[in-house]
Amino acid sequence: MATGLMRRYRLAKVPPPQLIYVDRDCCSPDGVSKTAALFLEWERLVVRLDIWHLMRRFASGVTTESHQLYPTFMRQLSHCIFEVDSGDARRLTQAKRSELEGKHGMVGLTDADVIQRVYKVEWRLHCRRRTRVAEETALLIQDLLDTFNGPAGRDRLDIPLLDALCIQDIWSTQWRHLSCIQDWPGVQLYTETGRLTKGGVSLPVYRCARGSTSMAYFHLHRFISGTSARPRYFQAFLIDVLVRWTEDRAAAAAPPPAAEDHLPPLHSYSGHLKHALNQKSQRVLGHHLVKDFTKLPAYTGELIGVEYLFQQTGSVLEDVSGDPAAAVIALQDEDEGIEEDEDPTISGPVLLSSDAAARSGGPADTDRSEPSGLSPPPPRRGCPSRYLTDSRSASLLRL
Repeated sequence: MATGLMRRYRLAKVPPPQLIYVDRDCCSPDGVSKTAALFLEWERLVVRLDIWHLMRRFASGVTTESHQLYPTFMRQLSHCIFEVDSGDARRLTQAKRSELEGKHGMVGLTDADVIQRVYKVEWRLHCRRRTRVAEETALLIQDLLDTFNGPAGRDRLDIPLLDALCIQDIWSTQWRHLSCIQDWPGVQLYTETGRLTKGGVSLPVYRCARGSTSMAYFHLHRFISGTSARPRYFQAFLIDVLVRWTEDRAAAAAPPPAAEDHLPPLHSYSGHLKHALNQKSQRVLGHHLVKDFTKLPAYTGELIGVEYLFQQTGSVLEDVSGDPAAAVIALQDEDEGIEEDEDPTISGPVLLSSDAAARSGGPADTDRSEPSGLSPPPPRRGCPSRYLTDSRSASLLRL
């Protein structure tokens, strides 16, 4: 996989990434990271440990995450690692003070009072953070652990938050990773995506690229409906989701458009369709009608998803006809795909007797000389044919 990724960058003639965040294998006693060893062509690659994963390692040393002091401990641990940009904090405090005085009539507040009323989401949107130096972080974490190992680390029932032996063992193994979480100089981790006015003060809105922020949400999605699927259907669902995910992430990473460049919202994820529409609109109208955040690259032969797994075992993924109509007919003939247990609450088609049909005003089921006016029975629950009858999904099958 690493070889294919390096090849993709090489063929695209794109400079290799400078920084990669991982959840493990960030460093090695001999000085060579296992992750860096995978990407031998990227000699200047810097490997950093995702700070969220480091904090989760400390969280495994608590007696229970439902402890009354657990949120306070994790908040203080984050404070030991990060420091807020002083200029951004001062601007946000000024905006919050103006908002409290103008909307709520709260005057004479100290800076501490105003800071207590700033929401966490406001800190995240309007203030950049950077990691403290490793030595300072080590001193702060040690002081934090000493504090919560004492009386301050017990709740009203005298139950300690930290498992003393476990947390010390964790600290003895994790302190060396403090150098692995440092922000790399010269790499811009924050992008200004817009501005927001609060209390008459214009505040920048930032998006942070540190860690696994976007990929963390990737794990929360359920791409395949049902419990099992045939390989080609699984591949079609997977590629559909990846196309949508890539387009959404590219749109989120793009700078805000200027007023004169305002384009209508996205209505299709089909890159071929958008590309063709922009070609025709450029020829007729002199400008593009839709914003295309991902360009159509040339196919390099790289495998993805189920194809990659089949190649590892020496198998071949089922070939699918390039004709969309043939693909739909094949789906209807097979009546296979995602298998789920039948829902007993959903009944099948009802056959009417001659008398019942006469009372209902419809033809009897025994009369097969003319086509019935009844609509066909609904597709089986979980059948993917309803997703694959449109041109977009049929195009995915051609992959």
